[in-house]
Amino acid sequence: MRDFTALLPMKAHSERIPKKNFKDFNGKPLFYWILERLLEVERIGKIVINTDAIDILSKYDIMQENSIVLRERVEHLRGDFVSMNRIIENDLDFMGDG
Repeated sequence: MRDFTALLPMKAHSERIPKKNFKDFNGKPLFYWILERLLEVERIGKIVINTDAIDILSKYDIMQENSIVLRERVEHLRGDFVSMNRIIENDLDFMGDG
């Protein structure tokens, strides 16, 4: 039974480590390691990636998975000083509509 949705917020820019989500880590970008683990969890039916990096993510072959939903992060939730709680709230609102 796949009855859970995983939230994977991901931004293009990182203040401390530039482009950290896309840096190579043992042959794969860092985000890919996390995504692969989420895809392996049998009870996760959907993975919502809320991001301002859709253009970067489109270079990877992740959309072959039907369970992945890419969401373009709204402008007012972008930046280094936006609370992650606000981003999660935005995703929960989105999922409540769908």
